[in-house]
Amino acid sequence: MLHQNSRHTLALPLFLAFTFFINCPQSFAQTKIPPKTQEASPTEPSTEATNPQPEPKLTKEQQMPETSAKESSKYGLQISGGFPTGYGLGLNYQDASQMWGAGLEYSGFSVKQGTAPELKAALSQIKLHARYHPWAGSFYTGLYLGSQTTTIEGTDVYLGQRLTAKVEIKNNFVTPHIGWQWIYESGFMYGLELGAQVNTGAKIDFTDPTSEATILNDANYQADRKKVEDEGKKFGSSTIPHIVLFRFGYMF
Repeated sequence: MLHQNSRHTLALPLFLAFTFFINCPQSFAQTKIPPKTQEASPTEPSTEATNPQPEPKLTKEQQMPETSAKESSKYGLQISGGFPTGYGLGLNYQDASQMWGAGLEYSGFSVKQGTAPELKAALSQIKLHARYHPWAGSFYTGLYLGSQTTTIEGTDVYLGQRLTAKVEIKNNFVTPHIGWQWIYESGFMYGLELGAQVNTGAKIDFTDPTSEATILNDANYQADRKKVEDEGKKFGSSTIPHIVLFRFGYMF
């Protein structure tokens, strides 16, 4: 009995093992194994963060702020006052390089003397202006090229007659000079100049006050006429100071 029971006791585990192996492949076939996911590795600290690269050195031009970008050319209107030009009105130009400038100007004045002999005088100029700013600043050297007309009328009494004579002096001129011109951010411009006006090529046109031979042949009249002509030629061929006391304008 003991031996028989031992056989039955041994057979039971074998039967269970056999049943497990028969059903095992089906269990594995039905079981879905999830795909292996790659675990995210912890973020490694950036080499650039731990070891920052040195910033490249900027050139002098790159270091300049945007507001200091290259200036643009400017155009403007101006008024001026000085000697011998009187008051003037003109156009002004400043190159983007800040080293060159140009202008066109008309100027003149007139005066009157009421006592005998009565005199009226008027001067007018039209001229081109060239400037060179050697340091791209306010200081410049310049040159005017232009023409000038001076008109003088005189009234006096000759041989009991009240007569008016007229003389007109036309000449060309060149005016080397130095000056300063300041242009502000608002567009306002101010300047002044100092130089010398060299007159050349004077032409005299004398208009007699009458056609009466008695007066035209009078010794005093002829002496006065010659004096006026000589002084006119002298003035139209002389060198005189050039002074601009002020020049105001606005640049666009």
